[in-house]
Amino acid sequence: MATGTRQVLLSSAKIVGILALLYLAVLSVRQGLADSIAEDALTALTFWAKDPADLTLLQSAYQDMVRADQLDGGHPTYLHRLGRISHLFMALELSQRDSWAALAKDYYRASLAVRPAWPLTWANLALVKADLLEFDAEMDQALINASTLGPWEPGVQVMMTEIAMRGGQFMRPDVRAEVYTNISRGLVSPVKGTGRDVYQAMAGHSVEPQLAALLEDLLVADDWSRNTDVVVQVAIDHLALWQPATLPVIRGKIVAKLEEKPQRVRFLNSAVALAEVCPYLPRKRKFINQCKRLWMLIDMI
Repeated sequence: MATGTRQVLLSSAKIVGILALLYLAVLSVRQGLADSIAEDALTALTFWAKDPADLTLLQSAYQDMVRADQLDGGHPTYLHRLGRISHLFMALELSQRDSWAALAKDYYRASLAVRPAWPLTWANLALVKADLLEFDAEMDQALINASTLGPWEPGVQVMMTEIAMRGGQFMRPDVRAEVYTNISRGLVSPVKGTGRDVYQAMAGHSVEPQLAALLEDLLVADDWSRNTDVVVQVAIDHLALWQPATLPVIRGKIVAKLEEKPQRVRFLNSAVALAEVCPYLPRKRKFINQCKRLWMLIDMI
């Protein structure tokens, strides 16, 4: 190879190297700026959460996140957050609900295209679709993916519960079974506060037989040592659903936990609960406020 040709090639290689370094430097600057803007968006979201009536803060968060995504396109976290903000606007700007819903789903799909193994994004996509009553094949897949990829993820368990309570009957049977299993895991989750959050998501809703059977199995098999207050409340709230063969076991555990912590007697807040539990409690002062009337009726019989 001629010396001149070799020099030209070396010069070209140097130029390519310099251009590559310049590209990486520019990319690094853009990514750093995107991170900074994304943090501004999170700050705006924090302030908005303290004053939900001020939609300018939420709009600011959305615009900042859009800028972050423009600077560092395809970042799955930015796309996920854009989906979350769009979902919030879907509930807050009803005149543009359909537009925000379409954006939320598109952002979540785009995030999943980059990061398909992220259970929270699958769960959030399913939650948007549940709000739209879109219980379709995409919803089924989103629920399955969220549950299998994040079996103990607190956010997934709470969103699963919210979705199941409003539309479990519309799910494919195998999907419904997976979701209900996830809910039962959530009630005894080792993550602080998760069991309470799952219970609160269930509160006020009827429990379908398939979920009731799973809860019944849990109450019989579990030792009630984790999230005890939550487990006791579930056992008491749904006393009418337990089968005759398992009711004595569950009731015995309820009585034991009430004796262990008498303050739990306040969970006996229905006629069914009082009738099923009070006759088996010792007649002690610590239970008298809840059970006195029932004890008097029993004595009169």
